[in-house]
Amino acid sequence: MRVLQFVPALLPHDAVGNIVRGLDERLRGIGVSTGIVVAGDRPPPGATSVRHTQLRPDDIVLYHLASRSPEGARLVARHPNVVVHYHNITPPELLLPWLPTDALELQLARREAARILRAARLTMAVSAYNADDARSLGARDVAVTGTLSRHDQLVAAPSTEVLGWLRADRDRRGSPHDWLFVGRLTPHKRAEDLVAALFAYRHATGTDAALTIVGRPASRRYLAHLRRRVSVLGLTARVRILTHPLAPRALADHFRAASVYVTASRHEGFGLPLLEAMSFGLPIAGLAAAAVTETVQTAGVLVDRADPVELAAAAATAAELGPRLRPAMDERLRAYDSDAAFARIVEGLRSVGLEVRA
Repeated sequence: MRVLQFVPALLPHDAVGNIVRGLDERLRGIGVSTGIVVAGDRPPPGATSVRHTQLRPDDIVLYHLASRSPEGARLVARHPNVVVHYHNITPPELLLPWLPTDALELQLARREAARILRAARLTMAVSAYNADDARSLGARDVAVTGTLSRHDQLVAAPSTEVLGWLRADRDRRGSPHDWLFVGRLTPHKRAEDLVAALFAYRHATGTDAALTIVGRPASRRYLAHLRRRVSVLGLTARVRILTHPLAPRALADHFRAASVYVTASRHEGFGLPLLEAMSFGLPIAGLAAAAVTETVQTAGVLVDRADPVELAAAAATAAELGPRLRPAMDERLRAYDSDAAFARIVEGLRSVGLEVRA
């Protein structure tokens, strides 16, 4: 018996990819025979192509569902023992009018997801928000498992010269509160709202605060729009947009140097950077949308409207509360403990036939 994880693409520096690799390692650690299967005919190291994978009758296919994959859908259609790990698919309307082709792809992906979820024996979701979305698409037996996170490894990453440079720059400006956002630069993440909030914050407080945005852009057009917004508000020297992948040590230093983690995202199925921010003791301020509210709860300051002034006020309040939010952060980190999540995932796999040696 094997557990074969299917993911359309196994990408570096990708949240789903990290979960797949981490789960494969943990399953092998308890004696389970495993494999990672991807679409296409050029699998990365550690994976095999679905086109060259021979399924056995007793295999369990663990399908990581976050995007459309015709090859994955065909895999589900020909195998009776499929478990879905649902990571959520962004509602297509959130990408209009910026990325109409991507929005159409998401619409097709959600239709395909409905067929896959209805065929699955079990659906696992990292959050209650994702579980509800899966049910709305037709999933029947749904379990909330939590997620495997590597935030502890990020915290343990040694510092680099980046940290010294960031702190020296902040001290030179005399800024008490610098902001950080980490996430893909796509329209529904609304990084431009964070830029507007920074403008409001600087105007209201008179401080020379800065914002660092770390993320891969969804399109050149949207990135150009974001940079125009920064320029129009006169913040070119105070908003850093880092679009290249950062090594874990460099990313950790950005968390260490920031005073507040900010988000204006309209849609998150979970929000791993929120967990990473909490692991660094970084207070969170942002919009109470989608799974953000569930993930953060009382460990940050969330507002109901994406108004720049309200977001700025939330950031100021979060920074002021600072250490007083730490007990709530610690509680959220315990709630999303990776060992507990792994145990729940194994329990789900056992319910569909997985046998684990004692």
